[in-house]
Amino acid sequence: LARAHADAATVRAVAVASNNLASDLVAKSARDDTETRLMLEAAHASREFWLRCGTWVNEARADYLLALVHNAAGKAETARGHGARALALLEAHGDEKVDEAFTHLALANSARLLRDRPAYDRHLGQADRLAAAFADDGLTTWFAGERRGVVWEMGSEP
Repeated sequence: LARAHADAATVRAVAVASNNLASDLVAKSARDDTETRLMLEAAHASREFWLRCGTWVNEARADYLLALVHNAAGKAETARGHGARALALLEAHGDEKVDEAFTHLALANSARLLRDRPAYDRHLGQADRLAAAFADDGLTTWFAGERRGVVWEMGSEP
């Protein structure tokens, strides 16, 4: 229905609602198969609609969200592609160091899930370097919490 309505308010509302739904679902500690499918569909819809009404920042954040949800769904290779696309946008366009740090963290998680230690070390190191410059305690705390979920487990070397 939303695809048939091209007005700006509808497009933006669907982009925001889809983003929020996918974000809420990825934050759940456990999801059933239906919730996982909904999470993926919502993240894809978010990107689709942000491309129609947003800026390059919205596009990069939509790709970052897709990296998160695909990692959470066990699709790390797909997540890696979305994370790489988000990172390329961020590096090409501007000074969004917070987004860049969190995107590197998502890519480190993809690498961890794929057992790719060199990529993991590279992305985690870059995420840590960027986060070290955060001037906001809330961002630092948020980053630290997210980083705890991306730890390479000892004894799990390939």
